[in-house]
Amino acid sequence: MYKVLLVDDEKFILDGLSNLIKWGELGLEIVGMARGGRKALEFLVVNEVDILITDISMPGMNGLELIRKARQDHSGLKVIILSGYNEFDYLKEGMSLGIENYLLKPVDVSELMHTLVTLIEKLETSRSSYDYTNDIHIIRNNTLHRWMTGQIAASEWKERCGLLQLGRICRYRLAAVIRKGDYADRVYDELVKATGDNHPLIYRDLVDDVAIIYQADNRDQLSNDAQSHLRELLSTAEQVEGNQIRIGLGQAEETEASPSHSYDEAKKALEYFLLFPDERIIRYEMLNLSKGTVRWGSDIRWENYIQLLHARNTAELTETILEDFSRLQQQEGMPPGNLWRIAAEITIRLKLAVQEVRPVEPELLEKFSDHLELLHNTVEWGELMEALGQIAQLSVDLLQTPNYSPVIQQVLKLVNDTYTENWTLMQLGDRFHIHPVYLGQLFRKETGENFAGYMNRYRIEQAKRMLRETNLKIHQVARDVGYWEVAYFNRQFRRYVGVSPMEYKTLV
Repeated sequence: MYKVLLVDDEKFILDGLSNLIKWGELGLEIVGMARGGRKALEFLVVNEVDILITDISMPGMNGLELIRKARQDHSGLKVIILSGYNEFDYLKEGMSLGIENYLLKPVDVSELMHTLVTLIEKLETSRSSYDYTNDIHIIRNNTLHRWMTGQIAASEWKERCGLLQLGRICRYRLAAVIRKGDYADRVYDELVKATGDNHPLIYRDLVDDVAIIYQADNRDQLSNDAQSHLRELLSTAEQVEGNQIRIGLGQAEETEASPSHSYDEAKKALEYFLLFPDERIIRYEMLNLSKGTVRWGSDIRWENYIQLLHARNTAELTETILEDFSRLQQQEGMPPGNLWRIAAEITIRLKLAVQEVRPVEPELLEKFSDHLELLHNTVEWGELMEALGQIAQLSVDLLQTPNYSPVIQQVLKLVNDTYTENWTLMQLGDRFHIHPVYLGQLFRKETGENFAGYMNRYRIEQAKRMLRETNLKIHQVARDVGYWEVAYFNRQFRRYVGVSPMEYKTLV
């Protein structure tokens, strides 16, 4: 776990911070709480700390002094500053010291969580390097995103706008969003370097799409200038072979609107590339979204899918799925989001149907998760149809894989039915009357992994399912799949999935 030190001269604030979030579920441990900068510095002399969360205004030694002195012996220390509304003069110096974020009291839980998740990723990527320029971009992105989603007070916005050199704020604003991808990265890198009042504001949102905010004092001029600039971006992209960008464009709105409808409209417009794959810019105002939402999934022939799967008929299964989707696409008022949800539901049902017929090693079942991610990232109709065909093929292939030997089938069934038990090869050998060493060798030969690895992987798969389908707390999920130590569960989960349980829960 990464170690956290909380610093504030007010005890009730320290107590509040310690109870604000479930630190352990993020892989963090509060190792100390110091009442002031001097006590914090004394603590740092004799204790290892990865993350410092400190108030900026404290008697004796303020937060900036603490950071400056702490960095002399702890150059890799990550820092989050807490402050009140009237202390923005300190922020510039704080950024020069390499802070992760500047949070206002009372602390917003979602902003703190997002900052901590980003910070943990940086710690795990490299504990020795520190990019101060990137820290400023993180604060800038965070500020702009809060502005567009109505999470920042007018007084704070005004202060941060000047400090971060965001330029003059005009009467109207309009949002465009570019879907994440290689060329979107290039657009971001180029625009973030641009300066001056005439350049749009740019930031990455929480799913890494690139948001561009255009401003003007004239509404008509704003819309025309934004579309002209976006066409230039498209033209440049098309000159680079293999690079295409897709842009969702919202409508012009009063800058004081909170939250931004224009940003939400641009994000919604992005979904419609699934239905209009030949377009490059989709304007929200051109979409007919006034019709009522249709009931999704009512025309899906679920029983037919299962029957064709059991018959191992890949061609007819694929054809049936594609026919159903073609009919759904033509339904009046069918939004793209429903098509994605139906595709995900098909994937899950086929996976469950495969598991009901025979035990399948988790490594192969993980391919369903890969296809779910592929479905989520599809932006064209042809891509969606191809992905569904691959899922049908995968389902049939898994039913047709060679059977395991009788003893390994029994072991797999026992594990699948009682995976919360701490089975050992010795216990299994006694149960199935086979030498444990030979059983271990046979298990590895047929499944491709040792028994302990299989047990861990299977439990993590069940944990992922619970995180997706239930509202259980992390510690409850850990115990329900056989882990009594939450910290160990977090480590195993990150090892097999690549993210912590809390991060995974926020992504699905």
